[in-house]
Amino acid sequence: MAKLPCIKAKKLVKYLCNEKGFCIDRISGSHYQLKHNATGQRVTIPVHRKELRRGTLKEIMAAVGLRREELEGL
Repeated sequence: MAKLPCIKAKKLVKYLCNEKGFCIDRISGSHYQLKHNATGQRVTIPVHRKELRRGTLKEIMAAVGLRREELEGL
């Protein structure tokens, strides 16, 4: 099994907003809270200068329903 790619949080936020139907609901400090337009599902993403840690990325992917293949191009 291949490792998860290293992704910056802002790229993930952009991808979720443009491709998956999420929009930025609010920003609190360095955390963005996204809300899905259709379902109202919320997910919080820490936006720091470095890449997201693999465990954090894995939890976000599980919450949103992303697959590893979808993140390959980011």
